[in-house]
Amino acid sequence: MECIAVRLGSLEPPVRDELLTSDLLNAWQVFWYCFRTDPGIDLREMMELEPASTLATGLKLGEIDLLELHFGIRENIPVIAVYDGEKSVASFRGRNAYTDAVKYCKNPEGYDRI
Repeated sequence: MECIAVRLGSLEPPVRDELLTSDLLNAWQVFWYCFRTDPGIDLREMMELEPASTLATGLKLGEIDLLELHFGIRENIPVIAVYDGEKSVASFRGRNAYTDAVKYCKNPEGYDRI
């Protein structure tokens, strides 16, 4: 995965941005490129089966304490949205979006967003 992330990072931005939501990559490859973290074997295997094109509309990653995590690419930036089952209650963007969203789900009242 590190090799793919390095190669993606070396591409011209317009080419890389198209690949991040194409059928040429899978969602796991894009997740790793965006966040450089391993969410665990179950989530990794699920994302390996999803084409990166699903990230244009969003991919449900799972639930933490009744809150749902969704991963997407918006305006070429990785986004993790947190839903309460009906509506979005928080959204995180950028390299730390996944870890910030997980922290938020574990303690929404005590999470200090900047």
